[in-house]
Amino acid sequence: MWTRVLDLEEVGIEDDFMELGGDSLAANELLTLVGEKLGVSLPSSALVDSPTLGAFARTVSLAQQAGPRHPTVVPLRTTGSRPPLFCFAGAGALALGFHSLARRLGDDQPVYAFQAHGLERRGFPDWSVEKTARRHLEIIRIIAPRGPYLLAGHSLGGLIAMEIAQQLAAAGDEVGFLSIMDTYMPSSLRITPGEEDGAAPAADTANGAGAPVTPGGAQEHARTYRHRLTRFTQRLLPEQRANFTNIATLKKMVQIPLTGVVQFGGMEQFDVFFNHGRLLERFYRPQPWAGRTLVYRSAENPDSEDAWSAFLTGSHDTHYVPCEHFYLLREPHVIKISEHFQAEIDRVVAEQAARR
Repeated sequence: MWTRVLDLEEVGIEDDFMELGGDSLAANELLTLVGEKLGVSLPSSALVDSPTLGAFARTVSLAQQAGPRHPTVVPLRTTGSRPPLFCFAGAGALALGFHSLARRLGDDQPVYAFQAHGLERRGFPDWSVEKTARRHLEIIRIIAPRGPYLLAGHSLGGLIAMEIAQQLAAAGDEVGFLSIMDTYMPSSLRITPGEEDGAAPAADTANGAGAPVTPGGAQEHARTYRHRLTRFTQRLLPEQRANFTNIATLKKMVQIPLTGVVQFGGMEQFDVFFNHGRLLERFYRPQPWAGRTLVYRSAENPDSEDAWSAFLTGSHDTHYVPCEHFYLLREPHVIKISEHFQAEIDRVVAEQAARR
């Protein structure tokens, strides 16, 4: 199974999945194969805890005795004296994708990565960037009750990280730095004012962008979900309007409202959450951010080099990474990124120590 998903002829028992070129997509395919061939359901964190072939084989053997894992957060490293780094995966991507970055940051750096609710276990998904941010922030505050907070997001995760930074700042908390990693400008910025009206249901408006989530139980979830189902038939992704009769488009329309509620097989699960994420970014309008920010752009990024400058009013650096969008977090590209992150975290730690 490892040789298949990694496209290798052979793998040694002590070989490491990530070091062999494994990424979020390969991990997803591997876990699907394990489920189909061996009847064992494993979370993506299994590859964090058991990164070598031998260790992973033992994990599979003991899977029936394994305890439940958190559905949205994967602890990539829990030890270390430095402020934790919180990472946010893109649409459809597993939190495991940040594993190589976490390993490059050293043993003293705690790292936690987040993925979409419902991606690996059934559950009502979040239908806005703001709600996704609030869900993750509840967990972040348990892990780290106080700042400074270190945030990084890849692709759609960059918008989520930016929104979490805004919510933290609004609550008076310190954000040490934010990193937007090959996050494209949201298409919401191209929606006309007429289209924007009614973009969010009444339940969202009542809560507000930065308000805490109020426990409404199953009825509130179901009401919001029904509202989204109805609105989805009226609001399509821009490119779908011209392809309404296309079979692939119609399939996409049917699947997206079922995101998280129905578990699709293999890469189809990634596709469904990827399209769900595109809806989230379409309706999100970022606000100016005055904190320290690192911006990364891949060779596939369609935006202008200074596209984010209008929203980043504080100190920010933009770095070009010569790779494809999904390869940004892979070796060897992650080496330079980890060096930048270490320098920023060193700065945050020094400033924190100077205030004591």
